[in-house]
Amino acid sequence: MVKNDKLDILIMTSGDILVCENLGFFENTDTSGVCRPKSLDRRVRRTIKKEYGKKEYGLFYTIAKRCVAAVLVLCTISFVVSLNDRPAEAIFLNATVHFYDEYLEIEYECDESAPDRIEELREIDPGDETWKKTVASNNEMMYTVFYEKDGTKILSFSQKLTKTSSSHDSTGVSIKEVMVADHPALLLYKKSRKEYSICWCDGEYKYTIASFTPEISKEEIIAIAESVYK
Repeated sequence: MVKNDKLDILIMTSGDILVCENLGFFENTDTSGVCRPKSLDRRVRRTIKKEYGKKEYGLFYTIAKRCVAAVLVLCTISFVVSLNDRPAEAIFLNATVHFYDEYLEIEYECDESAPDRIEELREIDPGDETWKKTVASNNEMMYTVFYEKDGTKILSFSQKLTKTSSSHDSTGVSIKEVMVADHPALLLYKKSRKEYSICWCDGEYKYTIASFTPEISKEEIIAIAESVYK
């Protein structure tokens, strides 16, 4: 027998002796005077009942957990799909649209040579000479006019510097890319009110036309926008 084998036997023998001594110690221990609290008994019974339940209904619990996990996965996928229907950011030809809770913001790619103040005022032809025109703002950064019919606001036109951003109500709004003359434009349609707005940038200035009546069609608001260059 080699030296290592002798060591293994000694270790095993010593372990057996310790086990026997400990077993004898616990068997001879007097526990008659120990007061066991009722809460301990209740806890032990609950533990036993719980383990018994796992044994009896373990398969049911496993299937239920898997079903719950599958439902959570489907909910997560649905949430992601809903976000994709309304992205946080949409990039068009020359504009980036940022979506927020109740409004959207449009930023344009601007030429560095764009004016830093409005040097030439642009006007539109609304197509109805009876509409009353009111200038709401006229300064170096923005020019805004409103058109009214019988005291009711019908249309607005705004000319701004390219370095400024424009905000629009995003509730129930669809966006489509169209052309105004040779410039890409964004056509916004508010579904609940059936009203169109259009905005674009020609490299010098940025323009927004908003209708406040469903009587102005998509074709009409595009034609009004193109009248800026006539």
